[in-house]
Amino acid sequence: MLKLKDEGNKLFGRKEYQKALEAYEKALKQATPEAKEEIALLHSNKAACYMMNQRFKEAVNECTSALDSCTPTVPAYHKALVRRAKAYEQMGHFKQALSDIQKANKADTANPETQEAEKRLRDIVTGKKPSGALAVNGTAARKIGGKQRQQLFVFTAKISHGDETRVIHLANQITYAELLDTVKQKFPNAWPFQLKYLDREADLITITDKQDLQQAMGEVMEAAERSASLPGHGTRGLPLQTLLTATPLKFQLVKCAEEEVPKPPPEEQYMLAQMQEMRRQLQASQQREAQKKQAEAAAGAQQNEAFEIDQWILDFANLFREQLNIEPDKHLDLTNMGWDKLQAALDSAVQSDQAPAIFDAAADKFQEVSAHGMLQWGNVFFCVAKRTVDKAALAGQEITKEVVEAAEKDLKQAEAKYEESRRIKPNYYDAFISMGNVEFERAKLSLGFAVPPPTPAGNEIVEEGKKKTEEEVKAEQESVSKEQTAALKKALAKITAEKLSKAQAQFDATWKKYQDAIDVLPEEDRGKKLKPIQEGQPPEEEHNPWAHCMVMWGNLLYEASQMYAAGGNKDWKDTLDAAVEKFRAAGCPEPDIQAALRNHTEADQLDLPPVKEPEAVKPAEEEKKVEETNGKPDSKAEATKEAPKGIPALAPRKKKAAAAEAAKQAEA
Repeated sequence: MLKLKDEGNKLFGRKEYQKALEAYEKALKQATPEAKEEIALLHSNKAACYMMNQRFKEAVNECTSALDSCTPTVPAYHKALVRRAKAYEQMGHFKQALSDIQKANKADTANPETQEAEKRLRDIVTGKKPSGALAVNGTAARKIGGKQRQQLFVFTAKISHGDETRVIHLANQITYAELLDTVKQKFPNAWPFQLKYLDREADLITITDKQDLQQAMGEVMEAAERSASLPGHGTRGLPLQTLLTATPLKFQLVKCAEEEVPKPPPEEQYMLAQMQEMRRQLQASQQREAQKKQAEAAAGAQQNEAFEIDQWILDFANLFREQLNIEPDKHLDLTNMGWDKLQAALDSAVQSDQAPAIFDAAADKFQEVSAHGMLQWGNVFFCVAKRTVDKAALAGQEITKEVVEAAEKDLKQAEAKYEESRRIKPNYYDAFISMGNVEFERAKLSLGFAVPPPTPAGNEIVEEGKKKTEEEVKAEQESVSKEQTAALKKALAKITAEKLSKAQAQFDATWKKYQDAIDVLPEEDRGKKLKPIQEGQPPEEEHNPWAHCMVMWGNLLYEASQMYAAGGNKDWKDTLDAAVEKFRAAGCPEPDIQAALRNHTEADQLDLPPVKEPEAVKPAEEEKKVEETNGKPDSKAEATKEAPKGIPALAPRKKKAAAAEAAKQAEA
């Protein structure tokens, strides 16, 4: 048994995790019931192998077996607790992870690493810090597609060091360790440095782990969705990925001593090391394959065959490597490994009584993945069509016949992919929504209606210790709002009654597709309202496809009502009323609905209630109120500082300056 355990340890050190796992398993079979501590260590070592292969559920099971095999007084018990906590955290089971790490820290073997892990997990459980999933607001989660998915998004990031700025693209699941490694390669002469991001209040925030990085991504996603939700905005209806492309993350490298560079958490270092090892293995495999082909060619095995790889394939592969740090052919080895594992599992599991149900579940998942992949393929063509129209609008050109034909060519391809997605999964409501969006774009093309999209934010890196004043931020927001309103009114002025009559068929087709999306939803999903957002609390992510569809439908009706009004169609008020009905049915907050109505181009013809102004508070009363609330600003007064904008609402967020002032008063 001990010999096999030592052999497993050596294999683990050489990163041959599967062979190490087999050695530990053989050792367990030889162990006697009396060797409880050795049995616990072997189970814990198996868990380590599973962790390295990211099989966290199996790691939890092995750690549990280790804990059952020994008492809390032996070192193996503490090791298994810590390892299980890490596995739970990777699975998103933060409460269980916190419970385990708290038990581990009560023992004499507690160390700074486990104590820091406890603090981090406590912050996550109490809501002080976002978890490993993307920290986005409730609106973003709904617009991504309703139910919680591990969906891939790619963020554009601008990284500045001195006078030099470079652009990289980051997947939403990237860790701080991976980002640090990537930036080192981009700026080889800048090390050592701290990596900071520019938040919404123009403060430089130091990144220390994956949670910090995803907080930055969440802010960018929230900003993109907020701007797209404004009535008349040129990006409405675009996929979230397209919105993110125009809203870059901003990073700045700050020189420091090497010991001042935040060290990535151990689990992120493990993942980075594993990825690097896989990359090395893939390169070695590719090299062996190339040598094999060269040998065959030299022996005349391929005398009569000549293969030529098109240059665009090589260029495309290089683009993936350079921009996304993705190896495009890595999947080949992984696919072969996966099939080997699948075949081994099938040999033993196919006879099980549980196999049919599992196969059915797997088929359902693959069906959904296939439908979703086809939908995203269609989104590519949809974005190309939008780009064609946006380019003409930005250049101040009319939507000519040539522009319409070029856009329609891509819209047809997008529609074909959406239809194929619906064929693969008949009740895939996202496909119906996407087909409705295609019809709406066709309606706008018939009207010659195109609003120039907002210019992407520039590379305005603010020096550390400085930030824009509230007056500067407010002035910028007002300037952007005025420009967007002027562009919208200019585009609406080109709509005529004749054009509107021709476009009505596309509008009707849009509403029909959205109704089809509602009809294919299960009965239990219909009629659910969005959960209200509590002030000061993070929005809850929820699976609510019905409300998601109603909000999007309402947005298009709202936009159409402005076009109807511009073209002299008297039904514009009825269309706007229908939009409001959709918003209210979905559970959108009433203040947000009223704010959107006030932003309507025909707001002066609507009977809207007056905006409630916050009551003035005398200095003495204000001081008394601060004392009564222990230095915390009144929540109602805080809520009325800024009128809500857009549909649906975003969670309120207090300014850092106000929070700092309140803390100062509380200390006094």
